[in-house]
Amino acid sequence: MAKAQQRRIPDGYIAVPIHADPAGGGAGLRIAAVFRKEPDPIHGHFVPVGAQTDAAVILGGLIDAAGAVHQWLDIAIQDADRVAKSLVAARNVLNNRLLDERWVAQCRAEHEPPHGPILWSKWEHDHPLPTLVDPKTGVAINPREKASGYFWRLCTDDKPLTQVGLAPYSSTLHRYLWLAEGGAESNFVPLTTDAPRNERCITPQQAIEGFDRLVPLNIGGGLQKVRRYLSVRYEDFSDVLGGMPWNGVRHGRSTMGLDHDLETLHQMAGEQDMFSDGWLFQDQHGKWGRLIETLHLKLRSYADIVDSVYETIRHTKTPLLNVEGESFRVKLGKFGCGMPYLWTATTELRTPGCAFGLPIKATDREYFLRTDSESSSMYRPASASAPIQGRGMLRIREVASEGHDATVLTATLTTQHRIEHARNDLLWLRMELRKGHFDLYANLEAEHSLASGEWRLRTIPMTLTPEIRAALKEAAGVPIDNVMFELLPLLSTPHDLYALGVVGARSFLVDADNSLPVAIDELMSLARQVAVEYDEATPLGERIDAIFQRDPRWLTSIGPQRLTRQQITPQEALDLIPADLWYDTLGMLISMFPGVGKDSICKDFADAPIGGVHRIFEPVRVHLDRLLRRTRSLIIIDWRYNREISGVLRQYETGLRGEKAAGSAAARV
Repeated sequence: MAKAQQRRIPDGYIAVPIHADPAGGGAGLRIAAVFRKEPDPIHGHFVPVGAQTDAAVILGGLIDAAGAVHQWLDIAIQDADRVAKSLVAARNVLNNRLLDERWVAQCRAEHEPPHGPILWSKWEHDHPLPTLVDPKTGVAINPREKASGYFWRLCTDDKPLTQVGLAPYSSTLHRYLWLAEGGAESNFVPLTTDAPRNERCITPQQAIEGFDRLVPLNIGGGLQKVRRYLSVRYEDFSDVLGGMPWNGVRHGRSTMGLDHDLETLHQMAGEQDMFSDGWLFQDQHGKWGRLIETLHLKLRSYADIVDSVYETIRHTKTPLLNVEGESFRVKLGKFGCGMPYLWTATTELRTPGCAFGLPIKATDREYFLRTDSESSSMYRPASASAPIQGRGMLRIREVASEGHDATVLTATLTTQHRIEHARNDLLWLRMELRKGHFDLYANLEAEHSLASGEWRLRTIPMTLTPEIRAALKEAAGVPIDNVMFELLPLLSTPHDLYALGVVGARSFLVDADNSLPVAIDELMSLARQVAVEYDEATPLGERIDAIFQRDPRWLTSIGPQRLTRQQITPQEALDLIPADLWYDTLGMLISMFPGVGKDSICKDFADAPIGGVHRIFEPVRVHLDRLLRRTRSLIIIDWRYNREISGVLRQYETGLRGEKAAGSAAARV
C-alpha cells in the first residue's frame, strides 16, 4: 500500500510568497515560489520548470499557514526583455500592448477545457507591483523610493514617458519603472536591455535600497499566470512506458523530492520491476500483453497531445509554431490499491504558442511570425528556419488603385543576396521616405524573367494616407537605395502538424538503439518510398505492408520492437502486434508530413484552410480514434493464443521449407 505523501517544501528550500504581504503579519493560504537558500550554481535561487518566449516559469506551491503544500504550481512571469531583441521586434511589429493582449488571451484559453482551470487572479491582466526577495529573511519586497515612500511600479502610460523623451509603452517593447504618485517629477528605471536612456533615468541600484543583496522575482511587474504544476514531461512518460525509470524533478545537479506519485510508485515497485503496479498486464502474462498495452498507452497519450493542440488552435485561431516534445506534460491520477496507475495519465499542452499575426489588412491570407529563436530544430521543417534577409535597391514601377481605397505597388528589387522562395512566401521591405520609414508587404512574381539579382514584386493591397500615397508616386522610377528586406515563409498550422509527426516518431520509434534523428530519417525515407508507389485504390497501410515484405530492413529499423526497451526481436514484436495495426500507425505519421506525397494531409506548408487553421488536425484525430479502438479490443479480448499460435506456425512453416529444400537437393544428387 502506498505510504501517505508528505507535501512539504524540500530541505534546503523555503516558500516565498510571490506578492508582499501588505499587513506584514503573514498570510494563511498563499501562493509562493520555491526558493533555494543557497543558490544552485546553474539555476540560482529559483527552480525553472518550463520556458516561454516571453516569460520565466518557476516552481511554486499553494501553501497553508502550517507550511503544508496543498498543490505544486508553476508560476509564469512575463519578461518582455526575452523578445526585445528578436527579428520581429526589430521590425517594430511587436510591442508591449500586443504582448499584454496576447498574454490575457492565452490565459483565457488555458482557463478553458481541456487545459483549465488555471488558478485565476487579477495579475493575468493587471500588472502587479515589482517584487524582489530578501534571501536572508525569505520575505518578498515591493520596492519603494526611500524619500517619498511611494512604490515603484511599471509605467504603462505613454504620456509621462514621451514627455521626458523616453520610449512609449504601447508601441515599443521598452519598459520603465516610475513613481506614479510623483507624476511629472518622477525618475524612471529602464528595465529592458536596450531601452533609451536620458538624464531622467536612474539605475535599479540607485532606485532600490539594498538592490545588490536582493534577488529579483518580478522586478518588471510583468503579468503572471499560475496553474497546477505537472512534473512529468511527456517524453519521460513515454520512456517510462518503454521500460525506463523516471529521474524525478531536478534543480541543477540535484534531484528534488516532491513526493510525487511516480516517486511513490518507484519506491513500491523496487528496482527489478520498475512501475509494475502501474500496468494492467503483469509479468505473468508475458511479453504479449505488455507490448500491446504499451502501444495502447502511447497512443492514448499521443491522442491527448493532438487534441490539446487542436483545441488550443481552435480557441485562439492562431498556430503555435513551437511544438516539440518539451511542450507537453503528463497529469497522473491518484494512486489506488489494485489500480493500473499508468492508465490514469492524461497529457496536456503546457507551452503557449509563439506565433504572432502580422497586421496586414485587405488580404484573405493570415501571415504569422514566430516570437522565439529562429534556430533550427528537429521539430521544425526547413521552411521554418531563419528568414532570408538583407538590403537592396528598390525601383517603384507603378502605384495603382485596387478596389475601394486600396493601393498596390509593382516594383523591382535588386540585391546580391540569393532568394529562394515558395508559394505564398511574403517579402517584407522597409524604405525611408520623407515622411519617415515605411513598411511594405509583397509577393515575388517568379514568372517574370528579369536580369540576374533582380526580382519583380507586387505588394499586398493596403490602405494609405494621401500623404504616403503622394510620396510613393513621387518616388516612382527613382532608385531607392539601402532598402531592408526579409523573406518570410508562410508559417501556419502545417508546421505544427509536421512537429506533431516528429513527436510521434519520438513516441513510437525511439528506443535505446534508435535516436530521434535516425527515426525521423527512416520515417521520411519510408514516406518518400510510399509516395513513389502511390496507388489510389490501395490503402496506405497495405502499401507499407508490401514495402516491408519486400525489404526486411524496414522491420529492423522502424518495427514495433522500438516501442519498448525490452530485449525483443523485430519479428517477435510483429508477432505480438498485428502487422496491419503497426503499418496503419506508421501511415498516420507519414500523412502528417506536408508535401511528401499524395498521402500527406497538407500538400505543402502553406496549405491551411482559411478561417479554420485547426481543421488540418481532424484526419489525425479520426485515425487515432480508430487505432485506439483496435488496440483496446486487443487488450480486452483473449487474443494471446492467436498471436502465440501464429509465431509457432511461422517457425513450423520455416522448418518445413528447410526440409523441402534439403530433400530437393538430395534428389538432384
